[in-house]
Amino acid sequence: MAVVAILVAIAAIIAFILSTPRVGTYDDFPLMFILSQAPADFGCTGDVCAAQARVDAKLEISEYDVEVLRDGAVAIPRARLQRWTNITGGGLTLWFDDVDADGRVSTNDTFSLRAVAPQTQYVLRVTKVASNTVKGTAVFLP
Repeated sequence: MAVVAILVAIAAIIAFILSTPRVGTYDDFPLMFILSQAPADFGCTGDVCAAQARVDAKLEISEYDVEVLRDGAVAIPRARLQRWTNITGGGLTLWFDDVDADGRVSTNDTFSLRAVAPQTQYVLRVTKVASNTVKGTAVFLP
């Protein structure tokens, strides 16, 4: 009986540890994006493309830069990621929506790119400043 109680306690501790959200300030967590072509979803519609972030841990916004390439050339030069602020360049506007308003990149936050042109490839890159490592990439094909 005591062994069962100990195993239950250990299982409860492990479950708690695994369910506790992690805050990422290091390079172990990649940033992934959800894209689709449905107009009400994420992808490109008209002159706007959007991607929803998917992360394993919340990432501090201040530790990341963003950059947008148009057909392989820099359109929006690398700049610090900011929430609710237009980041512009090359006639494009990038917007990051911190959905839960916590100052971190987290799942369901969205990136939108405005003024895109058809038949053009756009690449959004998110780079970890400290390591100068690209942690996430979204490719848009309007």
